[in-house]
Formats: sequence, C-alpha cells, structure tokens
Amino acid sequence: MSDDSKQNSRILIVGGGIAGLVLAVALEKFDIDYLLLEAHGNIAPAVGASIGLMPSGLLILDQLGCYEAIRVVAQDAEIEVTHMRDENGKSLSCTRHINCHLEMRHGYPMLFFDRQWLLQVLYNQIKHKDRILLNSGIKSIRHTDSGIEILTARGQVYSGAMVVGADGIHSVVRREMARITSETPTSIFPKGSEEQVACHYKCSFGIAQNVTQWHNSEQCFTIGHGTTFLVASGPQNRVYWFLFVRLPKILYGKDIPRYTKDDEAKFVEEYQGFVITENLTFGQVYSQRLTSTLTPLHEIVFQKWSFKRMLLVGDSAHKPNPIGGMGGNGAIESVAELINALLDAGCDRSVRLREMTDADFDSVFTRMQDARYERAKFTVKSSHAMQALFASEKPLLSYVVWKIIAPMMGEERSLRNLGLRIVGGSRIRRLPIPIRPRAVPYEHELLQKPFSTWKMALLRLVHATAMGALWWKYTAFHTNQAPEYISSCQMQFMQAKLNGLTSLLVFLVEGYRSGNRGSLIGFPSLFTTSLQVWGLPQVLPLYAILSSFFSISPSGRVVPTHAAKWLLSGLIFGYVPGVALEYLASTSSDSTDLRRLTRYSPLILPILMASTSLITKPNENHAKEVGQVVERYQNNDVHFLQFAYKFVMVVQAVLHIANISQSRQMLNISTKQGTIYGRSSVLRQLPSARILDTEFEFMILATITYGVFSIWDLRAKGFISTQSAIKAMLLLLLGQIAIGPGATWAALWNWREVQISSLSTLA
Repeated sequence: MSDDSKQNSRILIVGGGIAGLVLAVALEKFDIDYLLLEAHGNIAPAVGASIGLMPSGLLILDQLGCYEAIRVVAQDAEIEVTHMRDENGKSLSCTRHINCHLEMRHGYPMLFFDRQWLLQVLYNQIKHKDRILLNSGIKSIRHTDSGIEILTARGQVYSGAMVVGADGIHSVVRREMARITSETPTSIFPKGSEEQVACHYKCSFGIAQNVTQWHNSEQCFTIGHGTTFLVASGPQNRVYWFLFVRLPKILYGKDIPRYTKDDEAKFVEEYQGFVITENLTFGQVYSQRLTSTLTPLHEIVFQKWSFKRMLLVGDSAHKPNPIGGMGGNGAIESVAELINALLDAGCDRSVRLREMTDADFDSVFTRMQDARYERAKFTVKSSHAMQALFASEKPLLSYVVWKIIAPMMGEERSLRNLGLRIVGGSRIRRLPIPIRPRAVPYEHELLQKPFSTWKMALLRLVHATAMGALWWKYTAFHTNQAPEYISSCQMQFMQAKLNGLTSLLVFLVEGYRSGNRGSLIGFPSLFTTSLQVWGLPQVLPLYAILSSFFSISPSGRVVPTHAAKWLLSGLIFGYVPGVALEYLASTSSDSTDLRRLTRYSPLILPILMASTSLITKPNENHAKEVGQVVERYQNNDVHFLQFAYKFVMVVQAVLHIANISQSRQMLNISTKQGTIYGRSSVLRQLPSARILDTEFEFMILATITYGVFSIWDLRAKGFISTQSAIKAMLLLLLGQIAIGPGATWAALWNWREVQISSLSTLA
C-alpha cells in the first residue's frame, strides 16, 4: 500500500483527553489505523482536577481491558458514605456503603480520582505509541479529493480518511466545521449555534490533600442559596472539591468569560467562609490545595455533530454541568457508539475507510449521533435540574424536596435516581461484556427497548381513565353492611369477602417494597384500613391509579425479608377473624353481640400491622454493614412472597370453583321447579345477592384493568417481551373464568415477582 493510500485509511483524532485516548484504545482493538494529535507536550498534564467514573463508563472501559488498571490507580478511592447537607453543613440524609450499593446494582462502583491518572492508564494501554503526536495544536482543516487534511500550528500536514474532534468545549474542529460550512451555498450548521452555549454557573474546582476535619471515603453535597458544594474523597488523602456559584444572569457564547488567577483569588476571598460540613469551610479546603481552577460552566448539546468527514465527540458536541458526574462518562459512551457505527459500515477492514465517500461518512456519523443525541440531551437537562435544585433556584421546591421528601423517601429513591443516569449507557457491541453480576440490567441488556416517555404517559392516562370510570360506576352501588340474608348464597358471600384477601396482600407487599418508601402506597395501613371501612369499589381504583406512578423497578422490588416472612400470617390472623365474625353474625339467630363486635373487625388488621411495624422498625434502618447491603440484593424475600401469593391463590380458586358448583346446583333446582330465569330469579331477589354480584363484577373488571396495566408496565420498561405480555393478558382473561378474579390477581403478582427478580444476575 502506498503512503497516500495508507494515510487515507486512517482516522485523525484531535485531542488527547479522555474521549481521544479512549477512541485510540478502541480503534486498536479492531486494528483500525489512526493518528492522535495533542496540543500539550504531555499526554497526562496536571490540568483539570478529578474525574468521576460511573458504572456506565466503567463498563465500556472494562470492555477495552482498562478496568483493572483503573482500580489500581484509584486505590482507596471508593466512596463509602454520601451526605446531603443543608447550608449550615448539617446532614439532611445519608446513604451508607454507596459503592457497595452501586456495585451490587450495576456491576461497578463510582470512582473519584485524578483525571491525569486516568489519562496515563489509557495511554499505557495503547500499543502504538508512535501514533500519539504531542505539541500538535491544530491550525486548520480542509477536505481533499481523496480525504481530509489537518494543518498544525507548527506547519505539519497530516492526511486521513476522517477527523474526530475530541478537543473539548472550545473545539478547534468545531470552529473549522463552522467555517467550512459557512463557505458552502447552504450551510447545514444552524446559524449562531456557538451563541446558544449557555453559562448559568461558575465553578471553583481543584484537588486538596490532608484536609483536617474531613472524613475519608466520604462524599457530600451541601445545598445553598445560589451556591452548591460537591466534595469527595480520593486516594492518598486527597479531597476533590467543586464550589458552584450561580451567575447574576445567564451568559451566552462570546459573553462567557475566561477567568484569570486574579479572578480566582477574589472568588476565594469572597467564599472562603462558606460551610461544607459543620466543622469545615471552603477556605480550609482551599488552603490545602494541590491544584485549583476557576471556570465558567458551559451547558449545551449542539444540534449538528458532523459535516462530511468531520465529527465531534465528547465535550465538543455535548457539555453538561459537572455536578451530575456524567461529562467524562458521556464522552466514553459517544466513543462506543462511534465504534459501533464504524464497524456496522465495515470499517474493521482498513481498505474500507479509503473507499468510503462523503455520503458514506455522513451515514456513519448520523447513526452515531442518533444513538447518542437523546441521552446527551437527557444528561445535560438532568444535570442542570440537579444543580438548580441544589442551589435553591426555586427555594420552596428545594425546601420541600430536601427537608421533607428526601428524608422520608430514604436511600432507595436517591439510588434509583442515580441509576436512571446509568442504565441507559452504551456499550461496544462487537466486544464481550465482562461478567460482573448485577441486580439492575442496563437498557441494552433488556429483552426489548423500553417505551418512550410519552408512550408511558399515555399508558398511565388510559389506565387512570379506565380505573376512574370503574370507581364512578360502582361506588354508587356499593354498601358495607353485612348481608341480612345469607343462607342462599353463603359461598358467594365468603368468596366476595375473601376477594379482599388478595387486595390486602397486594397492599401489604407494595407498602413494604423499598422502592415505594415515602410514597402514599408506602403506608399499607392507610389502604388496608380504608378497604375494610369503605370497600373495594371505593379504594382499589384510587390505589391502582396511585401505584401506576410508583411502578416497580428491579432495585426497588425488594421487600425486607423480616417483613416478607410475617405478611401472610399477619394477613390471615388480622383479616380472617373479621370475616368469620361477619359470617357468624349473619347466620346466627341471636347475633346482637356478634353484630356489635363486627363493627370493630376492620381495626384488627391495622392494629396488628402497626404493632408488627413497631417491633420490626429497627431492622428497617440503613444497612450498617456491607453484608447487610449484599443480602438486600440476593432476592431472599422472593420465596416468602411466592408462598403467600400461591396460598391466597389456592384459597380463592377453591372458593371460586365451589361457588360455581353451588350456583349450578341452584340453577338445576330452579329449572326443575319450572323457573325459566334460573339463578337470577332465585338469588337476585335478595338484597345481599345483588350486592355480592355487583362486587364480584367489579372485581373482575378491576382485576382485568389493573392487571393489563401491570403487564404492559413491565413491557414498557423492557422487562418482558411483547409476546410474553400478550400471553400474560390472555391468561389474565382466562383466569377470571377458571379460578376467579382474586386468584388470578394473586397468580399475576406471583408471575410479576418472578419476572422482575429474574432480571438480577447476582444469583
């Protein structure tokens, strides 16, 4: 191959930061030629501060063979405790063993360490060091007949098939793209795109060491009014800090300043007294600094990332606020999707790059951007919202969230919110995913792609409308009085009453799920009492609508084992005696005392539950030992829950079948007596029978409606396939006839429990 042909078969990478070096490592995995041009004279300069690697980024780095080396340099960088603190440094909420939680959930921890250490690890991974050119700042780029050329500031010219701009928010490649496209008759770049770059905050960040009054292995967010601290521990007694300060007004484009050391000195003087913890100020941390910077924080997702043979990745294409810790991880994900697009186009053959036209590259780049664009927007938007909440841009909202909701919700909600930024990450499809057991699958590991936000909202709306209609229709016909005439429909009475058994079991199970803590459905006594006081038609539709907004997740599925063990026995001893009393009161000739007693039967279960909750409350505190965290994700509760579901299912099915048998006997009797109306003429004349028929009819429609939503909720999340969802719906309908609505609901919840718990690979 001639020199020209060889040069036109390689990829030119501009920028030796995280995105550029990860791309170089990935290209070597598939033997794709490249040349990396870095402006600095050192591949791992002591600029910047820390890097926070999340599980989504570590998964890709693990695919590339870098993970173990990263763990070595990160040393004891794992965060053990995360605090949310108020403006006085007082802890509002705390999550212990957060890295153990993350590793159990997502297969990887969260690592904070020096950014330059990561650059050195990536550089060490590269086999062809001669392809890394330092002191090679870019002056200009131009397209040629057979490829593309880069002219450096020192006058060298380098040719290639395409250029990847991994050179940050102040990207020279993006500047050149804008210049070149502006010279074309119809520019594809939106005019003024650079002026759309917004800056809401400035930030002091840096590395300190041996800071007194700071606890190692800790991370904290300190909220304020227009200010936020993010401080985290690192290896070698390092402390990484970020102090975010809101600007008086939003700045755009050229109005965004570049701060000097004098600006930094004035900033530190102004904010040195600001509190991080109750015993630590910003000034104390800053006085122990190794390196520090004051910088504006750019926020943008550019609409167009490519032109002809030029492509942007990382911060040059999408730049979030760093408080979410997703900037570097987003760059790694963009590299993964670029590799996927290149391999799909056959670029694992060197000759393919030389053969590709501008249109071919445009197709590759479009595929890459399509794979990343929405997630990049989500990252920038969610990071901005997170910062706004921490800095009390809306004081009332921040107060309610941090002082009321967050402490009540507990650690599961914060861990789940963190997980939402992780599970949508990318991976390199042609490389195997290392076996790292985890409780929560990534979206690319799901059976099918999850529904979009608007589809999920539509599903909830349809479900809420159907349940609301049931509530409206059946509430007017419902009564809570015990039937006065029971002898002719005893079995139907028992079935109707014990239909509530499934409802109560569901209320208890969902009430104790870790993911529902702090929500309305996280207070099981509220609904168990309401059910016995007002009845199914009033309570179940409202409960179903509420529960749709707190739908189950793999991480929040867990019911504490101690609670799962007593649920069934508590349900039986708390509910069945009340049903028995009603039954005896209705059939006894002298039942005055019994009737008086039945007035208090709805209180038996709530009192039993409240007593048990007080006894078990100490066990619901945050896990104090790593072993307790590990046990939480081992699905030890599933066995007990399945037993409860199956027990209730069998009881309800037997009653349903017995009721059908009794109804047939009565129909035969009425037929022999010459009655042409059958069961209706005998039973429906009785007030109690009309009540029971109405409640049974409601139970069927409610079970179908709630069941269909629950099935499609699993499909919407990608937990089951469409085929499985359709099959489950058919069985749901068949079950109403075969075993009755109560038993079918219990069977559905048992199946649902198994489907979600089976997503874990920890077993």
